[in-house]
Amino acid sequence: MIRLQFTEEEIEALRYEHFHYPHPRVQMKMAAVQLTAQGWSPGAVSEVLGCDEATVRSYGKDYRDEGIEALKRFAVGGLTSELDAHCDTLMKEFDQHPPRNVREAQHRIETLTGLHRSPSQIRAFLKRSGLKYQKVAPIPAKADATVQETFINAP
Repeated sequence: MIRLQFTEEEIEALRYEHFHYPHPRVQMKMAAVQLTAQGWSPGAVSEVLGCDEATVRSYGKDYRDEGIEALKRFAVGGLTSELDAHCDTLMKEFDQHPPRNVREAQHRIETLTGLHRSPSQIRAFLKRSGLKYQKVAPIPAKADATVQETFINAP
C-alpha cells in the first residue's frame, strides 16, 4: 500500500485543481488523490468516483513520483493512418477526378502513394476526409420536358 504524506499547501492545490482544472479526467485524478490525502482507502475512493481501485493506486503513484503535474497529464488520441500524410494530394486528385467506387479509389490511392489498403480502410479514410457517396439517379424517361429540364439543372 502506498503511503503518501501531504502538506496543507499540497492539499489546497489538489482541492483547487479538482474544481478548476478544465478537463474532467484531470479533475477526477485530483479528487482521487485529494480523498486519499484525507485518509480514504483506495477502495472507498474507487467506489465514490466510479473507477477501479488499481486506477486510484496508480494516481497515487504518479503523484508520489512526479507531483501534481503528473496528474495533469493524460494520453488522448488514437492511431493515425499513413494515408493522412497524403490527404491533401489525394483530395486534390479526387476533386479533379472523383472515383466512381471504393475499388477505384483504392487503386488510385495505391498508384499515387504506394500504400495498399483494404476497401474498408479506404472507405473509412474517405469518410474521415469529408467525402461521401453521391446518389445517382436516372432522368425520368416518360416525364414532362420541363420537369426533365428542372431535374437536369437542379444542383
